Amino acid sequence: MAPRVVAVITARMGSERLPGKALLPLGGKPVVSHIVERLSRVRGIDAVWLGTSSAPSSAPLVEWARGPGIPCYAGSEEDVVERHVVIADRSGADHLVRASGDCPLFDISLATRMIAHHLAADADFTYVPATLSVGVLVEVISARAMRRVHEVYQGEHITIPIKERPAEFRIEPLDIHEVLDARLYRPQYRLTLDERADYEVLKAVYEALYRQGEPPELGRVIDFLDAHPEIAAINARVQQKAGNLYAQDLDASVVAVHGLRGLGRDDRA
Repeated sequence: MAPRVVAVITARMGSERLPGKALLPLGGKPVVSHIVERLSRVRGIDAVWLGTSSAPSSAPLVEWARGPGIPCYAGSEEDVVERHVVIADRSGADHLVRASGDCPLFDISLATRMIAHHLAADADFTYVPATLSVGVLVEVISARAMRRVHEVYQGEHITIPIKERPAEFRIEPLDIHEVLDARLYRPQYRLTLDERADYEVLKAVYEALYRQGEPPELGRVIDFLDAHPEIAAINARVQQKAGNLYAQDLDASVVAVHGLRGLGRDDRA
């Protein structure tokens, strides 16, 4: 029997920087709806779940999921690992695709390639260890690794415990030179949703490029921002979260253990 792959959208409504961001309107529908739409075009995914918080503030997200019939688990507010473990158990997943609710422009083709590579290697964790445009990547994690992580860690950074112990997991870090078209390498762009400035950029992108049922490809988004530097500049000064920076710092040890030729193209600049 083929391994079962379940995508988990992690989102909640209690963000301090941008409350309610998962349901903010974008291109005529909520942000989270765009993530579902993009996931529906990723080959290799058997089901999509919403993993949210049981806090009262996230009740609108649970209600939203009923509309399109997205299975939903409302669990710990802070322990995102717990949400993934429970969803893996309830859905019968062998592997999970982590799709952040902050990333309505993740690269569809790259996600497809990552899943295929992950399954072929029977990996615990597949990701791209490079500083790309923030918001363009998913991560693929085995359910067995997720359960092992939860034995020692309860929190929001679900893959940091794996990166901290790279020799203990079957990690498949993908070489950026082999998985990404060079013209799409724009680490200076933020395509995530964390602050109001990010929302303004995403709104401009979707107003220009989105057509109903046709999620814009990453290449078109990059071309748009290249052509409109004034829009890219709106969130250019927003700082990365400390946890994300720490995760990037761990990449060097992962690469050393697993023998990649490097992060490439001045990725660590």
